[in-house]
Amino acid sequence: MIKKYFQAFRFAEVGILTGFVLIGAVFSIPSFSFLSIIALALLYVVGFFCISSLYAFNAYQGRKEDKNNERLKALGEVPPRHYLIYFKVGYAFSLVLGFYVRTELFHLILLLGFLGVAYSLPGIGKGRPLAGTIIHFFFQMIAFQMGYVFFEPISLNSILLSVYFSLLYMAGHFHHEVIDYEADRLNAITTSAVYFGFSEAVKLSFVFFTLSILYWIGLYVLKIIGQTELLIFLTAFVIQLIIYLFNRSHFEISPQRRIQYRTYYRLLYFTAGLVLVCCIIYRLP
Repeated sequence: MIKKYFQAFRFAEVGILTGFVLIGAVFSIPSFSFLSIIALALLYVVGFFCISSLYAFNAYQGRKEDKNNERLKALGEVPPRHYLIYFKVGYAFSLVLGFYVRTELFHLILLLGFLGVAYSLPGIGKGRPLAGTIIHFFFQMIAFQMGYVFFEPISLNSILLSVYFSLLYMAGHFHHEVIDYEADRLNAITTSAVYFGFSEAVKLSFVFFTLSILYWIGLYVLKIIGQTELLIFLTAFVIQLIIYLFNRSHFEISPQRRIQYRTYYRLLYFTAGLVLVCCIIYRLP
């Protein structure tokens, strides 16, 4: 019973993606202490309920289109009303908690909710070429600021930093559409992958990943980030590049390879974030 709901609500996936909220806090946290770790845990709870509730709304809205998607077959194991209930309760909980923690956080959760709902509604995000990709870009910018504003006010630097992680998130979403290419085409959902074609979508996804690291190098040149931040995420990209080159020729005939590749790069960047935390704790330059 619990496992069924855990899979249907994609909590494992949300758990990793909530790291995109925490990474904003990593760049603004003044120092690590017991209290700051408690604060990060609280931020994680807020981010998790916010994002998971929006995932639930997306599952509720796309239940008809996704019923033929083998990757999302677990969604059909839960009654549709349960997704809607969780969306209302989970999102309200994140709003209330965010309001009592910090007013700015409350406002950012509202913005995140607006984008998340807009993406899920028919004809706005998911079914229009590039619209979903653009929404995901701004979605991640706001998610980053949610973490950043936990310790410091939003600034030009925080916006510039968030662009890198937004490019990563956007590239990941493009590959997500590559994964669902056959199912979306079958259900007449005109995602960017369906619109541009499979091969072009695969290339475009990696172009966005490449743009992200080039942008990151630019931030280093401008002295917005240090050598440690540069090398950590540059290393993650190089490893991803090797994995991509090894797997790309199999993408068209093997949906499983597409999913494995996504799992690898998610874990890569999640690990990069953890390494960055360790470096900050030990005060590496």
